This record gives sequence, structure tokens and C-alpha cells, in this order.
Amino acid sequence: MLRRVTRAFSEAILALGFLLVFTGLRAPAAPAGLPSWFDGPASRLQKELLARHGESQRARLERGLRQAARLWRAEDGDAAQFEKFAHDNFAGDAATLDALFGRFERLLEKLDGHMAEL
Repeated sequence: MLRRVTRAFSEAILALGFLLVFTGLRAPAAPAGLPSWFDGPASRLQKELLARHGESQRARLERGLRQAARLWRAEDGDAAQFEKFAHDNFAGDAATLDALFGRFERLLEKLDGHMAEL
């Protein structure tokens, strides 16, 4: 199942890449690094979320904050909005992670079904 989803997703990305190359379109460039304001909110968020969810979540929290900050654009908001977003959406317990996994599993099944239709 996972192999089919991965293959279908890879084929879709490859097709999109060919479309972009042959039509001369360019994908938007990803931000090069972390925003200049990242250090302040990140340290506050780490302290607060580690106190709430425990030290076992440190690696996930640090990696997730950096990944989200790299994708954060000016249109998404300022440092305070990033901090609120990360605070509200960090999945730090098993029940939330299971719900998140279930959601992605259903969405990937839909994607696989639509890819099969195409």
C-alpha cells in the first residue's frame, strides 16, 4: 500500500516537473534559510512546549520548528503569528499524533485513488 502511494506520488511530482520544464514555468524558490526573527520565538516555544509535552519531544520540536520557519513566508505573518501557529499546532502527544497519521493516511488513499483514475 505504502509503496503504491509513494510510487503514485513520485510519478505525479515527476510529471509536474516535466510540465514546468517544458512549459518554461518556474517553481517558486524556497526560502534559503531561517528568518532573521527565528531565534527569539523558537527559544520561547521550545521552553513552553517542552514543559507541556516533556523532554522526549525535544528532537521533534526542534526539527519541526526549523522546518516550519524555513517554509514561513512574509505573507504568512510575523514572528508573533508564527509563534501562535506553532503553539497551536504542535502534535506533542500520542493521541494527536495518531489522529494526524490517520488524516494523512486517508488523504494519501484518496490521492492514490485519483492517480489510479488518471
